[in-house]
Amino acid sequence: TKIQNSTQSDYMEINEYNIQDYFKQNEIKQDITNALIEDRVEAFFQPIYSTKKKKFTTAEALMRIRQENGTLLPPNLFIPVAESTVLIMPLGERIFEKVCRFLKESNIRELGIEYIEINPRFGGGAPMTIAAGADSCEKLSPRSIKRSCRKLANNAIV
Repeated sequence: TKIQNSTQSDYMEINEYNIQDYFKQNEIKQDITNALIEDRVEAFFQPIYSTKKKKFTTAEALMRIRQENGTLLPPNLFIPVAESTVLIMPLGERIFEKVCRFLKESNIRELGIEYIEINPRFGGGAPMTIAAGADSCEKLSPRSIKRSCRKLANNAIV
């Protein structure tokens, strides 16, 4: 079946693949929504090695979604869907919250970690850094977190 686009003379072919892709994207969108509601968005920390200092000095916070069955939803599936919807905003806010909670509850400075980078793919700009230390997140109010997420999302190329 072909449907003519009303603004162009091009046609879009509707086939089994397009239909399956549509339903898969809606399923992932629902998975993201449920993960936010059920607090199954997680921050994984990947250490970054400094060749200059010859030790791990920073870490990057990576966003992951734990599915109801306990497995992880691959980021290459959920990030494009989140980027194409308003769901990227609450995901970004949740990662900021998780990183701040982690920094407040742990003493990673003892491990030599100086700061954590939050480098969301949806930002398109420079990574944000939060210094290691219990008080570093006190400076990040929910309003500043939301403002940062909005700025990142507005710079995204969708």
